[in-house]
Amino acid sequence: MKNYGEVVGAGIGTAITATGASVSFHETLQVVALVLTIIGSIITIAMAIIQWWKNAKKDGKITKEELQEGISIIQDGAQVIKDSIKDKEEK
Repeated sequence: MKNYGEVVGAGIGTAITATGASVSFHETLQVVALVLTIIGSIITIAMAIIQWWKNAKKDGKITKEELQEGISIIQDGAQVIKDSIKDKEEK
């Protein structure tokens, strides 16, 4: 009987350890996914700003409307990042 108790105890311990590792692994993957989303968003914003800059500077000056368009690109990108972080916090 002593061996049976040890086997059951070891099995329960292993199950708890595996569950803990699984939860930790899942949380780690969530963090990695969030970081990749943020990096992707930053790259997308940077590309949009570069394109905006090239178009805005074609005539040698940046108008008020063009400046507002650039600000809008940054604000929209920042909102995407905020939404990604908010979604992560809610999960």
